Amino acid sequence: MIKNLFYLTILFATNLFTMQPAQFIYWSQLPPEMRKEAMKHLFVLKDKSIESLIESYKKFLKLSKTVDKQYLEKLTDSYQRFIKKHFTEEEFQNLNLEIINSLKPLSIIKIPRNLDLLVRLLAFLGKLDITITDDRKITMLMGAARLNLKNLADALIKAGTDINAKDEDGKTALIWASGVGHDKMVELLIKAKANLNEIDSTERNALMSLIANSGPYQHHTDAAKLLIDAKIDLSAKDKFGWTALMLAQMRSEKEIVDMLLQAGAKE
Repeated sequence: MIKNLFYLTILFATNLFTMQPAQFIYWSQLPPEMRKEAMKHLFVLKDKSIESLIESYKKFLKLSKTVDKQYLEKLTDSYQRFIKKHFTEEEFQNLNLEIINSLKPLSIIKIPRNLDLLVRLLAFLGKLDITITDDRKITMLMGAARLNLKNLADALIKAGTDINAKDEDGKTALIWASGVGHDKMVELLIKAKANLNEIDSTERNALMSLIANSGPYQHHTDAAKLLIDAKIDLSAKDKFGWTALMLAQMRSEKEIVDMLLQAGAKE
C-alpha cells in the first residue's frame, strides 16, 4: 500500500495539464486498481464545450505515448468509455453540426483552435458524421479546403470522407482549394487521389476554376503547376466554350499560359 501511494504521489506531483512524459514513468508499474484511480483524475472535462473536449483528447494522446503497449488497449477503452458516458448521441451530432457550421462561407462562428483534433477524436469514437453538409451541400472537407486548414483536411481524409463529393454548384474540395489558390491544400488533395477532372456547374475543372478566379495580386501559379503536372485535362472546355489556355490568355496570366503551352495545351 505504501509503495502504491508512493507511485501515485510521483504521478500527481507535477501539473497534469502539461502531461510531460516524465510524469508517467511509473504508470506501467501501478497495479490495476491504482491505474483506475489515476484515470479518474486524468480524464476530466470542465464542460461539454469543443475546447474542453480538445484539451481532454490532447491529454489522452500525450498519456498514450508513455504507456506500455500492454496497457494501451485498456487505457484507450477507458478513455472512450469516459467520453461516451458524458455525451448523448444527440450531443455528438451537435458537435458535427458545430464543425460544419463554423466552416461555412461567411460564417460568423469562430473556428475553434485545433479543430482537426476534434475531428480525430470523433472519428476515434466512431461518432464523426463524414456525410454531413450545410444547406449548400458543402462538406467539412470542402470547408477545410476553402479555408486552407490542412490538418483538418488530412484528418477528414483519413477518416474516410468522400474526397470527390460535390456541393450544390458542383464544386469538389479540389475545385474549392484551386479556386482560392491554396497550393498546399491542392497538393494534399492530389496526393489523396482526388479526381482532377470533376467539373462544376459551369463545366470548369479545378484548373479552369483557378484561372477564372485569378487576379492582379493572386496568380496562383504554384497551384496551377501542381494541377498541370498531375495531368489534369487541358483540352476540357467550360459551358462557354473556353479552355484553360483561353481563360489564361484572356486574364493575362502569362506564367500559366507558358506552363500550359509547354504542357501541350491548345485552344
